[in-house]
This record gives sequence, structure tokens and C-alpha cells, in this order.
Amino acid sequence: MTDPMRDVGNAADDAADKRLLKEAREPRSLLALFTTYYNFVKVHSKLRISPAMAAGVADRLWEIADIVRLVEDAEAKTGQAGAVPEEKRGARGR
Repeated sequence: MTDPMRDVGNAADDAADKRLLKEAREPRSLLALFTTYYNFVKVHSKLRISPAMAAGVADRLWEIADIVRLVEDAEAKTGQAGAVPEEKRGARGR
């Protein structure tokens, strides 16, 4: 059961979460989504910024909508839902 006071006004983020989870076709996709969320969206408790910001990879805290946009751009390039463009895949993904 969710707390009704949690993140009031974050309906867009909740809808984006549901869309991403629905599109994830395999565990590798879920792991990629979680890793992106953890490094770019979630604020680290001791750092007080995201790990990506601490590493100098990002200059701002991302939102779930940023990840959705990233996934949609990848889908538009490949024409396939849930697909990752070949240039974004590592050697293990081939």
C-alpha cells in the first residue's frame, strides 16, 4: 500500500515509472533502468547529490521523465520498443 502523502504532485513520475516497467522485456532492461535511476535520479544519502553528479557526469539531478525521454529516443532510432541502439550496447550486449 502506498502512502498518499508520498511525493504529492508526482503523478507524472509515477506514470513514467509504470510505462518503463511495462516496456522492460527482460531482466537486463530492468537492471539498466535501475542503474540509470540510481546513478542519475536518486540522491545519495552521504553525498547529498546523485552519484553521477559526484563523478562529474551530470550537472543536475535527473527526473524519471529524463529517463523516459532517453528510452523513447533509443526506440525512435531503432524502431523497436525496448531496444538499445548498437552504439550504446557494450561488447557483452552483442
